[in-house]
Amino acid sequence: MLEFSHIVYEIIVWLFLLYSAAVFIIYTWIGLYAYGAVFRYKHNNTFTDYSIIATNPNAPTFSLIAPAYNEGMTIVENVRSLLSLYYHNLEIIIVNDGSKDDSILKLIASYELEPTSFFCSGKY
Repeated sequence: MLEFSHIVYEIIVWLFLLYSAAVFIIYTWIGLYAYGAVFRYKHNNTFTDYSIIATNPNAPTFSLIAPAYNEGMTIVENVRSLLSLYYHNLEIIIVNDGSKDDSILKLIASYELEPTSFFCSGKY
């Protein structure tokens, strides 16, 4: 009986080693493929100046929505980081949906926010 359990143990160990080797080989291949794709992308776009696109007033406007639920400890730094993004037509929306801490109070104090009333008709 001891010999049978030893054989089963050896089979399990070898299967685990084969599985681990297969996973390692697959992840290595994926990493090398991704590295090659990034290298090709950078090589094909060496003459593209993205700062011209970012500062162009005709660049498309986009909104960046950031959730802020109970982010009182880091909300000011997070918003400062978002405001430092370098893009001409950027709208940053901070969604504070019922935080139970002082997130909104810290934002009001740091950025001197004021309440604004607006109406959405629901018809688009």
